[in-house]
Amino acid sequence: MVPEIERRMSEQVELRNRVIQSIAKNPAIGVVGMCSWDTVLTVDTMPDPGGFAFVSSVDELPGGTSANAAVTAARLGARVELVSAVGDDPIGRRLVSALSERGVDTARVRFTTDEPTDQTTVITSMAPPNRTLFWRQGAVPRMGDPIDIDRLFTRNLVLLDSVDPALRRFLIDLPVHTYPDVKILVPMTYVVDFSGRDEIDSVVRCDALVGSENELQALTGKDSLETAITATQELIRVHNLRWVAVTRGAQGALAFDAHHVYRVPALPVEVVDTTGAGDAFAGAFGVGLACRLPLPDALALANCVAGLSVRSVGAQTSLPASAEAGDWLIRAALPTRD
Repeated sequence: MVPEIERRMSEQVELRNRVIQSIAKNPAIGVVGMCSWDTVLTVDTMPDPGGFAFVSSVDELPGGTSANAAVTAARLGARVELVSAVGDDPIGRRLVSALSERGVDTARVRFTTDEPTDQTTVITSMAPPNRTLFWRQGAVPRMGDPIDIDRLFTRNLVLLDSVDPALRRFLIDLPVHTYPDVKILVPMTYVVDFSGRDEIDSVVRCDALVGSENELQALTGKDSLETAITATQELIRVHNLRWVAVTRGAQGALAFDAHHVYRVPALPVEVVDTTGAGDAFAGAFGVGLACRLPLPDALALANCVAGLSVRSVGAQTSLPASAEAGDWLIRAALPTRD
């Protein structure tokens, strides 16, 4: 038994070392998508319809799926540039300033007078852990916006999280012909809003997909996770798509290529607020892909970072730097292969 424990500990240390050494190269990542200003109200228990609850705290924080992923990657040590849009209003300027303070290059965040800044109100309950979102849609990058294509696609990786399907399809198609070295990672969150043959035909041209098990099932039209995995593996075998990473909440996460499925349990931490955990997973998985880590290593990093992100209220408040993530990788379970 002792040799087995020593072997596992040795593998965990080797994993940590591989990840930390790769991140130390400071990969360049471009993120295309939305940023939002979040107001988080924390209550003890979510009220019944028509009821009320006492608010124990109010927090105002930068958020939005793409911005959360960008901050995650920046915290880990990547050089991150965000291509986004905000309203030309006080909230927009506050949001951009907050993202800059968190290490994200916001020089290509566009201010517009046509739309307000995107805002989200999040109601988080503690017993049981739960959350409800109210979204006031605002400015987002759209097809036709000025984007420095050469700069974007000379990054190691582009995390393409566009709400606008036309922009997403356009940007997925470009690297195949003119920028073959860049990796493209597409979160499934907004893809499933426009699910259908056209969207599947588009996203299979990227390098990797990331999202929840429900999103993968919605994208493939399958009624179980395992059949969705099998269907996606069939697509991987005949298209450019190589990797898919899937979050499973309290059950951890998995990732797969054309032939193998890797699984890892959730990190053993106290869950305070799951807001943005999926975005943290996507951002960290993007760092792994940008660093050209093997798939199980990228999965382990993403699962670890997402687990650490739920320790306090707000999507970005408990995101780890690379050193803390490395410390937890030594303690976390290793991915297993089916």
